[in-house]
Amino acid sequence: MTKCERHELHGPPVLVTEDVLDYRKCIPLYVEHDDVVLEVGCAQGVTTGLIAEVAKQAVGVDKSKGQAQRAQTRNPKIAFFEVDAFDISAIIKLGFKFTIIFIDISGNRPVGDVVSLIEKYSTVFQPRLFVVKCYRMKRLMGMCRVFPEDLTDRPFSGREHAQLGVEKKLSSHPLDVKDQVEEAA
Repeated sequence: MTKCERHELHGPPVLVTEDVLDYRKCIPLYVEHDDVVLEVGCAQGVTTGLIAEVAKQAVGVDKSKGQAQRAQTRNPKIAFFEVDAFDISAIIKLGFKFTIIFIDISGNRPVGDVVSLIEKYSTVFQPRLFVVKCYRMKRLMGMCRVFPEDLTDRPFSGREHAQLGVEKKLSSHPLDVKDQVEEAA
């Protein structure tokens, strides 16, 4: 990457929820009747069953053999597989073209693991949407702001600039922010 090139910052939207209730509320809001949906970390298949009521097809995977078997018993018309979410080749071999991917791999898992999984699935399956249950990620996202602001649709508010302690620096600096970023690169 040369000095002036920027990273690709676009991809499918990622909805992040902190608990199972909000995770499940996303189903009627975002799942369409023509969607093929993967739930990663399906446990006993409760959420996958709810997804199947709306989607064209729902598929659940869990790394625990016992969980996948209980899910299959609970929902015999849904395909459940004992697969580790991080084994991308095994997920590919399932043979589905997923349009939405729900991820619930333990709500307290390190954010880096979840981000890695989203990046891999995004590259391989190119879904139109991710729905993720991870309270740590939601907390982190609530603390984040994108810089420079022109990469987002929402500029910082005056309050946010004040919290960051940069309001005076930005208003008194002879170069605009874009010039500063280009010079730093």
